[in-house]
Amino acid sequence: KRGGPFAQARRNARAGYDCASLNPRAPASALVTLCCEPCSGILLLHRQKEATKRTMSQAHDIRHIVQDGPPSGGFAPIRFRRRLPPKGPSSIALLAGSALIMAFGFFKVGSYNLERREARLRKIEARKALLPILQAEEDARYVKQKRRLLEIEKEIMRDVPGWKAGESVYSQGQWAPPMGRS
Repeated sequence: KRGGPFAQARRNARAGYDCASLNPRAPASALVTLCCEPCSGILLLHRQKEATKRTMSQAHDIRHIVQDGPPSGGFAPIRFRRRLPPKGPSSIALLAGSALIMAFGFFKVGSYNLERREARLRKIEARKALLPILQAEEDARYVKQKRRLLEIEKEIMRDVPGWKAGESVYSQGQWAPPMGRS
């Protein structure tokens, strides 16, 4: 059975069968689909198509469609601008706050520099005041050390004739680079 129900109906029509003789117990829709031109079943087929067309046209009829519409008075205007609530202080407040913090920081740095300079000057003044005392102590230590070294030199060089302790060992009284070498 190739070709579907309408092809079968054409074959039945060529063979001379009518719709009722094919299957008397078949439902009307089956008869409609299996009927052919010589019988009255084709009329049923056309009637069924017309009924379908009527219901389809009624379905597409604009008068029967209920469509949503705008509310009475229209819709509210659409907000398309970006309006965000302010979150935190303004830029001027931030600038003023940062300027105050920086001014306070500069003040503290300047005052610390003044304190440090005063402390350094006090330290220098204290050293200047102690310098003569420290120099006198160092001079006394030097003299004591020089006497001790002279005593050690006399002890070591006592067997050398003509040696005088504490005199310069240089012939001219001070050191000079050797002649001939430059």
